[in-house]
Amino acid sequence: MKLFPMQKNVKWMDDKAGFFVSFTQNGNFNKVFYNTAGNFVYSLKYCSADELPNNIVMGLNEKYGESKVLGVTEITTQGNIFYNVKLSKEKKLYDLNILADGSIAKADVYDDGTSTATAQ
Repeated sequence: MKLFPMQKNVKWMDDKAGFFVSFTQNGNFNKVFYNTAGNFVYSLKYCSADELPNNIVMGLNEKYGESKVLGVTEITTQGNIFYNVKLSKEKKLYDLNILADGSIAKADVYDDGTSTATAQ
């Protein structure tokens, strides 16, 4: 796995469309999908807010202020990187899809068991 050096706890799984591999790297859990030809399709990295790019952190602070980031998933495809960020603020849960440039592509807001989705 040349794309991901220094991985630990490597586990491969077959799928009808290709192969999944999961591993830890630098303390983060990762999943990578390869197609049946062995070509990279996408990867998921589960990490903390500390690993978000500065432009995204600044955008979150500006828009959501005093909020708590509950989880971050970095999604990488062959041509794109984006982030799924879950945060809480004032009894609301936000599920955000954020592009690498910091723009919010999708925001789901959960309040008292209800959800409202907005594309931004």
